[in-house]
Amino acid sequence: MTKTLLAFGAAAVALTAAPAIAQTTTVAKGVTCTKYVNGQCTETHKVKYKVGYVFGPTYSYTPIADIPQTVVTQYSLSPDYKYVSADGSIYVVDPHSYKVTRVIEVPAQ
Repeated sequence: MTKTLLAFGAAAVALTAAPAIAQTTTVAKGVTCTKYVNGQCTETHKVKYKVGYVFGPTYSYTPIADIPQTVVTQYSLSPDYKYVSADGSIYVVDPHSYKVTRVIEVPAQ
């Protein structure tokens, strides 16, 4: 009987803890996490453009040389892509579809 009660108690704790963890680590659309503590998001940043946004061929892209070298190295940025630097983020753009494929938060310098 004691083992059964302990099993139910452990299951109840697991069920109530799982949604709390999911809620604290989930980031809404258009919001990226800028700081994690113990695997949980503690600071967020709202981004202007989301993955999939299309800038188009005539947009004024940021040259890779204008992106801080530490960011280029850390995120393995390549001259094969186009980049947009805006609102504290670097948007990685596919050069063929002109769609944003990745959003990188740039720490304040």
